[in-house]
Amino acid sequence: DIDVSPRVRVIGNVNRLEFDNLSSLARLRNQRLHSTEIGTDVSIGVQYRPLFIQNIVVNASAAVLLPGRGLRELYGNTLDEKQYSVLVNMVLTF
Repeated sequence: DIDVSPRVRVIGNVNRLEFDNLSSLARLRNQRLHSTEIGTDVSIGVQYRPLFIQNIVVNASAAVLLPGRGLRELYGNTLDEKQYSVLVNMVLTF
């Protein structure tokens, strides 16, 4: 996290995602799975507090999932592309 000003905070995040145990997932899908690698999630967000307090907070973020071999085994070639997510929300507390 980086506090750019008292009103603005920038948040960055990188996560490597893996399955812990494939046995239940393989049984559910009736499929032999070899890789535990889900992929890498990279995200960045901005938090804006116009009144310097938590009563009004605006959050915006964007994320991308770089699929790994294990996720491709589950979903086939449909996940060869990166998966994107964008979020904007506002919290009002009175």
